[in-house]
Amino acid sequence: MVESEGFKLEEHQTRTEDGFILVLHRIVPLKPRETNGDDAAPPVLVMHGLMQDSEALLAGGREHALGLWLASRGYDVFLGNNRGNRYSHKHLSWSPHDEAYWNFSIDELARYDVPALVGAVLGVTRAPRLAYVGFSQGSAQMFAALSADTALQARVALFAALSPAARAKGLSKSVLTTLVQTNLRFINVLFGRRRMLPMTVMWQNILSRTQFVRAIDCAMWYLFSWSNSQVSHARKCQLYPHIYSFASVKCVVHWFQMIRSRRLAMFDDTQDPAYAPVSYDITLIRCPVAVMFGGRDLIVECESLSAELPNCVLSHCEDKYEHLDTMWADTAKDAIFPRLHALLRALPPQS
Repeated sequence: MVESEGFKLEEHQTRTEDGFILVLHRIVPLKPRETNGDDAAPPVLVMHGLMQDSEALLAGGREHALGLWLASRGYDVFLGNNRGNRYSHKHLSWSPHDEAYWNFSIDELARYDVPALVGAVLGVTRAPRLAYVGFSQGSAQMFAALSADTALQARVALFAALSPAARAKGLSKSVLTTLVQTNLRFINVLFGRRRMLPMTVMWQNILSRTQFVRAIDCAMWYLFSWSNSQVSHARKCQLYPHIYSFASVKCVVHWFQMIRSRRLAMFDDTQDPAYAPVSYDITLIRCPVAVMFGGRDLIVECESLSAELPNCVLSHCEDKYEHLDTMWADTAKDAIFPRLHALLRALPPQS
């Protein structure tokens, strides 16, 4: 996907403190970005959403895929992969067949994966700071990481959150409403304690591409009331084969909990309705943060973020966009990506 667009691809590995081996894909720019004599722009780490991997950031070529779009403008782009997905699937002690391997939530992504990925990018490039672009859950884990580890903020020149998942909305008129309110033990009976929806790969192999696109569209409408009207059928045929990757059931349950509480909080395994898990305090985040979101996003609440963040440098809403559109809409290359490019160009020189 990268080399077909004329770029060079590198694969880098890093190890988390709790033993997972994470993979980063680096898109080496064809030529350095013009800087008018200033120091080079910071490297850019782009992070995927829930049940995705770095392929989701590449589908569509250099015109539509954010990773390739940035690389074509001279940025040194790294695509991260969270633990458990098809690329970051190794652990020093456990196998993906072990239940212990999948015992992680967004807390572990924030505590271990984010610092490891950031450290790896800065280690490879020898840059003092990087720009981090997180889509949906990719933003949630960074919000959590920065609020819990303020020292990490010194390593981040800009945090751009696309469809920022710092606070979830309560779902209405959705089959997911029942699951959100369901006991954790019952969810484990339904989905197990390992990977979430592993049969998706089987259906992708059985169905034709058009049938798979139709199935995904129907599922998104039934579960989330998403029309996906901002993504053309041709683009869906490019995207949908790359949007699913393995994630833990516990991560999905963590999202259910945050939808129920409508706040970014730690995982609650107490089964005690009187217990309120600790929230991640985003008012502690002092590094520059930009938020870009859709006016028809029914999953996350974004409008109040700019007032809570101490250093919000941009809050932009696209009225017709749903949750996925900040990354995948046909017009994201015109409505979202150039705004990110402008923010990166405006960053002060690296020292």
